[in-house]
Amino acid sequence: MTVSIPVDLAGHVAAEQLEWLVPGLLLEKITFLLKGLPKAIRRQLIPIPTTAAELCSRLRPYEGSLYGQLEELIAREFRVRIERGSWPRDTLPAHLRMRCLLVDSAGNPVAQGRDFSALVKSGGQAGATPALDALRRQWERPEVRDLDFAEVPERLAIKDKEGRLTGFAYPGLARENDGRVALRLFADREERRRQTAAGLCALYCLQFAAQYKALAKDLVLPRANWPLYEGIASHEQFHGDLLDFSLAEIFRCRSGLIPALQEFSRTIEAVKTRGLAVPAREIMAQVVAVLQERRMVLDFIADTERTCRRKTKLGVTLEDCRAFRQEVAQLLPPRFLRQLDLHELVRIPRYLKAIRIRMERKTHNPAKDAEKAARLAVHQERLAQLLAKEGLGHEQQQLVREFALMVEEFKVSLFAQELKTVIPVSDKRLEKAWEETRQAME
Repeated sequence: MTVSIPVDLAGHVAAEQLEWLVPGLLLEKITFLLKGLPKAIRRQLIPIPTTAAELCSRLRPYEGSLYGQLEELIAREFRVRIERGSWPRDTLPAHLRMRCLLVDSAGNPVAQGRDFSALVKSGGQAGATPALDALRRQWERPEVRDLDFAEVPERLAIKDKEGRLTGFAYPGLARENDGRVALRLFADREERRRQTAAGLCALYCLQFAAQYKALAKDLVLPRANWPLYEGIASHEQFHGDLLDFSLAEIFRCRSGLIPALQEFSRTIEAVKTRGLAVPAREIMAQVVAVLQERRMVLDFIADTERTCRRKTKLGVTLEDCRAFRQEVAQLLPPRFLRQLDLHELVRIPRYLKAIRIRMERKTHNPAKDAEKAARLAVHQERLAQLLAKEGLGHEQQQLVREFALMVEEFKVSLFAQELKTVIPVSDKRLEKAWEETRQAME
């Protein structure tokens, strides 16, 4: 079974739609999938042909993922939970996997295969077309100094000479290398979001040119403070990131969407009441507080490492110290100001304090720490799986960040209860969040 997809539209096709094949092959596919489950699960679903027919009759074809619906039905009707990785997807025979053919605007094959996600990456986006060039001439502007252009749509349809849809272009702002802000069309929605966040911030700064110039010179820590950001960035990199971070928070332009003119004007008026310097210095103070807590925890780990070399029965080993140091690096990785927002950043000191408290308690009762660590391990492993995924969209990245937050709060609840959690968290809540996040990743 083959489906032809215009290469320019491939990035807009949900891979889960292709899981369903066609109605005539759906029962056969479900039967194969059930027979390929691990024995411990499969034996709870026998007789397989009867179960497959029952499930098939209750599915809602093409509404989301086939696997997601099967998991939901089986959990509800048979009280059996199936992990997404348990399905024998890699061993499905060829006729039970949709063959996808990417074609160009003339109908000529560009790429083909049965792994749609890999196919889209290899096939890529088509290059410039006359229709796209025409849209660029109509919409793009090499320089904008204000939001003095008509509101642009979220996306623009690209059509061929016959009027057939061949793709979409996404209008956004871009900060050019020479400092100009330009209105551009992007082929990828995520690229548009990333570029527009920076471009919009630069556009706001043009409205505060003198203040921005002064801030770029003044928002700097003395070089004597380099131990605070040692291992995170160079002096120049850190202060460049700090400036960008502060402005993104002041102007609230992380969404990556061009605001309406009224919203743009309101933001400018709101910032005028305090200017740039005062809120930027407040933000810098919060960043410094985080870095100071980081430095204290790293110094405590270093002291513990020295003690470990003198005492063999401390309760904390050198390997433990390496693991705790890695936790600190995960909380505040290199160039972290380019990855976090202020709302996330202000939580970090509690997590750093929790690491220190855990280390202190582990020296007195390593057995109790091991019991708690065992509860944490499954959730940390799942988080590692999520963090290893590539090519996630903005919404998927946000889900991963929310799951990571829950894991950190769970650590607080286990090892440093006196710090209290900012959200309710438990094994059960984490299990539910994992299921929701995992399904969104598929």
